[in-house]
Amino acid sequence: ELIHLQRNLGTTTIYVTHDQVEAMTMGDRIMILRYGQIQQIGEPEVLYNQPANMFVAQFIGSPAMNVSSGRLEADDGGTVLVAEIGRFPLPPEVSSRIKPDAGTTAGPREVMWGIRPEDMRLDSSAPGPDSPQALVDLVEGLGSDAHVSLKIKDVMLVARTPADDRPDENTNVTVHFNMNKLRLFDLESEISIIDYS
Repeated sequence: ELIHLQRNLGTTTIYVTHDQVEAMTMGDRIMILRYGQIQQIGEPEVLYNQPANMFVAQFIGSPAMNVSSGRLEADDGGTVLVAEIGRFPLPPEVSSRIKPDAGTTAGPREVMWGIRPEDMRLDSSAPGPDSPQALVDLVEGLGSDAHVSLKIKDVMLVARTPADDRPDENTNVTVHFNMNKLRLFDLESEISIIDYS
């Protein structure tokens, strides 16, 4: 009703909400505030796909983006993310967008990495060097899809899977990450170190 009213009036409207779903579905542009400080302003898809910092990345999206610590290292002309759950070569599409001051040429850099639940795929294939094995801790069925809580070593992650393809609890699955969707943040400032321009 509010969307129809705003369109019929044809006037700029400011709507304040704590509900991210309302913001994403109703807003043409969204301003995210934290303690009165602007974190990011942009179209809903931009905030979702190009978060300026870790707060925005975890605030937009349900379930929230998975985040964990890691380290970027130069390796054989490329960049590798070394995390507790494994060692992941970054695709050129990601490594070429790491901001020049990210420090990978001078040496390792401590980072926070993030991946959204829908950017993970689970199957029963054998684990590989960049596809770790996880224990299925909990499965929450939501009708059309399911949220699957995974444990890899001491790291907890959540994946979103189709309901008819969800694994059983207390089984092992292999986790495949869409590395082109990986997000990287500075460990201290939590600001994105990926250049989206």
